[in-house]
Amino acid sequence: MSTEKKTKINGINFRTDIVCYNKIGKPILLIECKSQNIKINIKTFDQLINYQSSLNANYMVITNGNKTICFNIKNNKINLIKKIPLYREV
Repeated sequence: MSTEKKTKINGINFRTDIVCYNKIGKPILLIECKSQNIKINIKTFDQLINYQSSLNANYMVITNGNKTICFNIKNNKINLIKKIPLYREV
């Protein structure tokens, strides 16, 4: 797992909040953390998608502490899921 790791996307440096990896080091879960006063909207979702396009994680989470939204990616489709999966499930 890494926190606040620098990631380069299209030549621009970004900092991912939390990335969880499988046993061989492939990103499997990307978590974007926002302040409680930041609403989760299309802008915050787009930020998560930009990170995911570089990291190719199978699961994504965005949270502001009040609201948490989880997604998985299967067959190039983003699907809303009810909860963060357990490590053994990914």
